[in-house]
Amino acid sequence: MSETREKLSVYLPSGLVSSLQASSAAGHEPLTSTVERLLTAGLAGESAKPESPRDPLRLEDVTLLLFNGNDPEQGARVLRYVTHHISFARVIHLTFARPVAACPGEYFQIPRFDYRQAMRFQARSLARYVETPYVLQIECDGFPVHPHLWTADFRDWDYIGAPWPPQLASEGCRVGNGGCSLRSRRFLEAMETAPDHYDENGDTYMCQRPDVREHLAASGIRFAPVEVAMRFSFENLIPEFPWWTDDMSFGFHGFRGDREKILSGW
Repeated sequence: MSETREKLSVYLPSGLVSSLQASSAAGHEPLTSTVERLLTAGLAGESAKPESPRDPLRLEDVTLLLFNGNDPEQGARVLRYVTHHISFARVIHLTFARPVAACPGEYFQIPRFDYRQAMRFQARSLARYVETPYVLQIECDGFPVHPHLWTADFRDWDYIGAPWPPQLASEGCRVGNGGCSLRSRRFLEAMETAPDHYDENGDTYMCQRPDVREHLAASGIRFAPVEVAMRFSFENLIPEFPWWTDDMSFGFHGFRGDREKILSGW
């Protein structure tokens, strides 16, 4: 049992490990079964082992790009927070006005898009800003909060975003949300030539539209599986991992009750 707990504690918060042990003692799924399920799902293994919380995370092949159509000052806060905990090859802030407060990285002015224009821009127009192999595209309501949960296997995929539950994935592809997403430069380039009859949310267009998916597949683009996407970013509970919490993912998108606390002082 101690070996099982040690395995599981590498990937899950200690409080959740204790909860799973209590559940096992109460006659629910044995803890050993939980570990085996995690291993089978690809949540463990050498390439998926989280970085040590003591080690600063350096992503020297990743550009951090914040798309911010609403609040330049809030965007500056988010960038100060993220870059304090993670170093990147380049940091870019795309917004409609230069922030008054100090903001790391480079500022590029973009128009004040309406919602549909903003979604289209994020889906099809980011390659011009990115020279590195990957871009971590974030927003004011979605960014990394647990740097030590970054794992090397995230780079195995061209697109990772928080997974959707089945009912939100009408076309079957459940990965995923674009608000905090890792995209390869290959993906950005492929999206520039994707079918352009655009009438959906940006991430729905990129990830679920059949003709776009066919175009991306022909370009060799690989979407992360659900179990990898869940480790990368949290947005919704999904049936495969009903016990998951937002503290078990590298980043998040959407409602997070302690977001202002996280950004306090930044």
